[in-house]
Amino acid sequence: MNKSLVYISTIQFGYHIDAYKHCQYLKEDFKITFICFDYGYQKIKEIGIEIIYVPWKGSYVSKGIDFMKSCLKLIKSRKVDFIFAVYFPLVSLFKTLSPNKNIILDIRTGSINTSRKNRIITNNLIRFESFFFKKISVISESLALNLKLNMKKVFILPLGSDILSTKSKSFDSLRLFYIGTLDGRNIHQSIFGLKLFLDKFSDNNINVSYDIVGYGTEAVENKLKKAIEDTGLQKLVVFYGRKTHEESKYFFDNCNIGVSHIPITEYYDCQPPTKTFEYINAGMVCIATETQENKKIVNADNGVLCKDSPEGFCKALSEVSKDLVKWDSKIIRKTQSNSTWATISKNLKNYILNSDPKNYSAEKSKNHKTNTF
Repeated sequence: MNKSLVYISTIQFGYHIDAYKHCQYLKEDFKITFICFDYGYQKIKEIGIEIIYVPWKGSYVSKGIDFMKSCLKLIKSRKVDFIFAVYFPLVSLFKTLSPNKNIILDIRTGSINTSRKNRIITNNLIRFESFFFKKISVISESLALNLKLNMKKVFILPLGSDILSTKSKSFDSLRLFYIGTLDGRNIHQSIFGLKLFLDKFSDNNINVSYDIVGYGTEAVENKLKKAIEDTGLQKLVVFYGRKTHEESKYFFDNCNIGVSHIPITEYYDCQPPTKTFEYINAGMVCIATETQENKKIVNADNGVLCKDSPEGFCKALSEVSKDLVKWDSKIIRKTQSNSTWATISKNLKNYILNSDPKNYSAEKSKNHKTNTF
């Protein structure tokens, strides 16, 4: 009989890609119970996974208390072999109230608050709470170092992607694509960068299009729409708003350049972006801002790094376009062949089943040196 695994996340099931994919691939090896808040979104069902919802109601404090009580009740009411808890404030209470439980603390992000003071407070709290756990998985080594975690406890559990398109791309034009949140990403700068490129290389007769799929606050979406109008690129740049996974597949099949535009800031620098992996595994050239984590992923065979400015984006487009025939979807995909969710989840399974982090250190070191997981 499979071991039981309780997966704890405050985000509703199916609306955080990491947790969703972990569970999809782990359900063959574990009896999974997923506990999360019910934000009122459409409920996503997954055969083989029990999902327990905690109502999202009341004050912020009462919500936290209700969630903690529900998790503790679940843990104490049945035999649980493993607990995987994605960090939220006061998660360390699980360990103090259930000291004998085999709990892995998972850290997906540090604070991305624009206030440095708030970031320091939040990151220090994460670091303090990590002291209570013997096993910690972290999304990137740079985040673990930034949070000053005990690296002897740390297992790097990175981001990845499924292969969202197997279609080989033709590189006879520039068919740009951005997908993801718009909040805090400054996507409008890429539109101004595209305008600079078109003005600078107007004699090259390169066909260009730019499809943008995503959503943000009303103010951010209006800023994006205004950038399209101000540049006069309404015929080339199309903002579609939110799309489902099924609807988005069209763009992964038909576009050939993925835009991974993340501001180069202290708080984004150590956050690996899902979209960078998604574009590359779809066989698309990736134009990515040169954050610390993007530098580890993007190379001469799969894309171009750029500054987070219109001028930087313009330069990246010129780099991509000066030799379009050199790009090859098969080669692009091979550069990140180990970054699929199937591979990452397999290594997570091995880590969960190993009760003593010390026994895993040799394998972890070997994997780290070879850039696999």
